[in-house]
Amino acid sequence: IRVDIGEQGLRQVLDDNDAVLLRFFQDRLVLRAKHTAAAGGNDCAELFAERFTRMYKQYCEGDLEGAMATQKQIVDTDRKLAAIPGIPALKTLLKLRGVIQCDACRAPLRPLTDDEVQKLTDIWEEYCKEEKING
Repeated sequence: IRVDIGEQGLRQVLDDNDAVLLRFFQDRLVLRAKHTAAAGGNDCAELFAERFTRMYKQYCEGDLEGAMATQKQIVDTDRKLAAIPGIPALKTLLKLRGVIQCDACRAPLRPLTDDEVQKLTDIWEEYCKEEKING
């Protein structure tokens, strides 16, 4: 696979499947940079880094089916997180991961409901089990 990086961003020269994955990586990098800046240095891609790292490694090794399966796991997790307010969810996940001790948010952000905290806890526990993380 030959990849050109120019003013238009990533451009691949092989086939459509590769183009889709390359655009996905480019989009994730741009979104990650924006979210990282907005969240003060951390985002959910960093919290779920094992999956992103595995997907990139699978892609680089030519395992497109594996990369797409991992991408599906990422999308499934993103969909579960979508209904929960972003920054409070991020802080709760950072606390669950052991990065911070306090996940309280100040106004104008509202605290998460007990149900939202439980959903995040369930998402995190499922992720740890699937990725074989003790934490």
